Amino acid sequence: MYLRCNLQRITSNRWRCRRCGRTITAPPSVPNKQLCDALPCGWNPTIVGAKEHIWVEQVPLEGLAASERRFRCVKCRQEHSFSALADSDDLQITLSQLNPCSEVRRASNPATSLVPEDLYLGSVRLPDNPKRGVVTGARAQHWACLGAIAIACAEQKFGLAVADHGLAAWQRAELTRIGVHWINHEMPDLSKAFSSSRQGIVSSIYVWWKPWVCTAAPYDEAIWMDSDAVITGPLDVGFRWLALGSWISTQTAFRCDEKPLYKPLFEYFFDPNVQSKIAPVINVINAGVLGWRRNSLMLGRWQQYALRILNDPNALRAATVRDQSAMALMLAENFLYGNFREPNLVLDERWNWPADGLYHTHLSKRRPISLKPAQLLQQARERNPNVVIVHWLGRSKPWEIVPHHTNILTPTSFVVSRQQKR
Repeated sequence: MYLRCNLQRITSNRWRCRRCGRTITAPPSVPNKQLCDALPCGWNPTIVGAKEHIWVEQVPLEGLAASERRFRCVKCRQEHSFSALADSDDLQITLSQLNPCSEVRRASNPATSLVPEDLYLGSVRLPDNPKRGVVTGARAQHWACLGAIAIACAEQKFGLAVADHGLAAWQRAELTRIGVHWINHEMPDLSKAFSSSRQGIVSSIYVWWKPWVCTAAPYDEAIWMDSDAVITGPLDVGFRWLALGSWISTQTAFRCDEKPLYKPLFEYFFDPNVQSKIAPVINVINAGVLGWRRNSLMLGRWQQYALRILNDPNALRAATVRDQSAMALMLAENFLYGNFREPNLVLDERWNWPADGLYHTHLSKRRPISLKPAQLLQQARERNPNVVIVHWLGRSKPWEIVPHHTNILTPTSFVVSRQQKR
């Protein structure tokens, strides 16, 4: 048995244990007795208030190395599980999508009614043993886009392989039900890069895993998509391009002509005599969408450059777009010195189209979009016609957009031109 904390309220929303001395924060509405019941002494839980629930993290039954984080509402006693990789943003966003606490208490079967029905994927079914497929990595907050990707893959008869970087238990169960392939990928030692003195310039660890996720893909031909993107057009053209080369990249509609995105990075890695020879198109390539054939040499080079950046503080400061910086270095090296029997093909911006067709300077004006997978997919197709992949590049992700923008935006004032960039 765990010894329970002896909590004393010190402010309206803060308590201190008289025994272990730790302090916790929780909404003022939580009864002191219920909070004590949920907290073993010395255990430092996460507490989230959402939709009348007060979710309190439970002690891992398997110890600190547990694969799941379990939360229980102290009011209605319902439980909800997340991957151990889930962070505070994932928890807040996903728990905010669940049914309110009062509805759960009235439900005839509370264990199944916690998640609204329209967050599930219905009769969607992915093909068995496909040779071609889409690859991505996702956390709980990405569910709307991830579900939309799954629906589109099923429609076009392509597989879907996912690296679980913090999905909720019900999300993982739903994806398993429809036939998703789960990727278990190598995770390189990034302890030096993520030391406390360098944390601010490294950003999320998940994005640096992308080269290793792609290498572990189960398909002969694969297309990676970030999990803040959705498929709105046919992917078969992209797969046909892979018959001509083992790697395809995509250019974004954002223009970088005035301030080259990778200039500091190229100056650090390449001799000045060759920098001007690097293909200009590399400066507008985005790593949110890319494709490769199994065993492409480009994957290994991408990993090598990622590790070189992560282990060099000066390179890390110049790598402003993280894994994408490593990919740009890999493409530049291959352009300058590589084997041209393995060409780099670059698909136009229809394959990496910014949501609502907005320039990066107008990202705050993006229109809100549904967080229900089927509705999000339908809205993305209606708002972005004649493109293949819509990508919420930069900030203002679907789960971050403030609803009051709905009737203000006039997208025609900001749409990017589809003229060929020179």
